[in-house]
Amino acid sequence: RLGQRIEKTVAIRPNDDEKLCPVAAYSCYLTRIADYPLVIPHPKDGSIKYAPLLRNSRHLNKPLSAETISNQMDTISCKIPELERATRCIKP
Repeated sequence: RLGQRIEKTVAIRPNDDEKLCPVAAYSCYLTRIADYPLVIPHPKDGSIKYAPLLRNSRHLNKPLSAETISNQMDTISCKIPELERATRCIKP
């Protein structure tokens, strides 16, 4: 990488069922946080400022901590059934 940051691009496609549609959920989420603009310094490089995608649901003017995101991912991943003979484990 020669010191270059890792950049990951994700394409999110709509689902016909609006309750399961990530595009509709994201649009709704953006509407909720629109009145709470937030730009913070990057934790590893303070010269870079960014608008975090995920926010604290109780205080929309605050970002989520990495620990909170990790805890939520653990909670969700525990609900995913393990596949027999899986080659990769996502659970703690």
